[in-house]
Amino acid sequence: MEDKVDKTIYNSFEQEMIDSGYKIFSSGISYAIRGFQRRFDDAFGKKYFITVWHWNHGKQHPEWNNAPNQDSYQFTTQFRIDKNKKELCVDLDVVADVLPTEYNTELTTLSELEAFFEKTWNDMGKPYYET
Repeated sequence: MEDKVDKTIYNSFEQEMIDSGYKIFSSGISYAIRGFQRRFDDAFGKKYFITVWHWNHGKQHPEWNNAPNQDSYQFTTQFRIDKNKKELCVDLDVVADVLPTEYNTELTTLSELEAFFEKTWNDMGKPYYET
């Protein structure tokens, strides 16, 4: 049986991700509503993936009386580093305000998040996912 995933675009940030090449997928092992993912490549191979987990605790847990009914996103990647035939995995999770709420004044853009992951990848010595 195929797992159904909600492909509805709920806000402008999700539309920006789709327009930038992110694909929607079922959350599977995560407790998120769903995920968005994009692979980053260059001429040498696959660099890394950025996975974006979509949360909305008000929708996910209506039994929680005070849970906010607002979308939020967690950005993750994994860098796999091979040093002398020993593999080291570095998981990186980033939470940023990408949609306005009553609590934030400045938003982080998708471009800024992607630039952060790219800089981190470069700073770690360009550990390709696959070449």
